[in-house]
Amino acid sequence: GERIGATKDGPLTVYGASTPSGTGGGARSHAYWPTADILIMSPQAERAQAALDQLVGAKGVTTDAVLMSYVRRVRTDAAFWMAGPLPAAMQAQMAGLGPDVPALQGFFITVDGTAGADRAAHPSSPVVRVQLGLRLASDDEAEAAADAFRDQRPDLARVLPDPRAAAIVNRLEVTGSGSDVVLRVTLTAAEIAMLVDMTAGTSAPPRSGSTP
Repeated sequence: GERIGATKDGPLTVYGASTPSGTGGGARSHAYWPTADILIMSPQAERAQAALDQLVGAKGVTTDAVLMSYVRRVRTDAAFWMAGPLPAAMQAQMAGLGPDVPALQGFFITVDGTAGADRAAHPSSPVVRVQLGLRLASDDEAEAAADAFRDQRPDLARVLPDPRAAAIVNRLEVTGSGSDVVLRVTLTAAEIAMLVDMTAGTSAPPRSGSTP
C-alpha cells in the first residue's frame, strides 16, 4: 500500500505518497509551516510551490490594514473563522451584476460552540453559534441590504420546503454596522444535520406530529 511521506524543500514541506520501498510516484503537495501550529497550503494555485515561496519571510497580516479590518470582526479564538476581502476580479464581477445587486467587497465568518444561556436552553443537544458578515461598498448599501432581508424574510421562510429551515430563517438576527451586514444564528446539532441533508437533497420535511 501507499504511505504519506514528508520531505523538506528549503522552507517548504513536501507531502506525497510513497510505496513501502520508499519510492515516490503519487501526487505531491507543498505546504508552509510559519509556526508549529499554523499550516498554509495553496491547492488551487497553478504553481503551489511558487505561491508559497512568496509567503516565506513575508510580514504578518497585522501589517495589512485592509485585511485586519476584516479579521477584527471575528473571534480568532473560535473553533473556525475566515475573513478577508474578495479578489479584485471577483469584486468587479459582482459589481457588474447590475444596480440591484449589492457590491460585495468581502466577508467574515465565525463558527463556535456556545455556553451559558444557549447551552442551558438545549442541555441535550450541542449548540453552535454562527456569525456571517458581508461587507458592501458603502454604509447606505449595507443598510438597504439589511432592511431588504428583514422585509423579505417572511416570504423566504414560506417558500422553504422544510418548516425547520423556515424556523431558522425566522430567527436570524440581522444587524448593520457601517458598511457591514451581519447575520447571527444559533443552531443545534439536529438543525445542522438537517441543513446538510437539505443541501445534499436528502432531507424530507418532518411528518405531522413528529418532532424536528
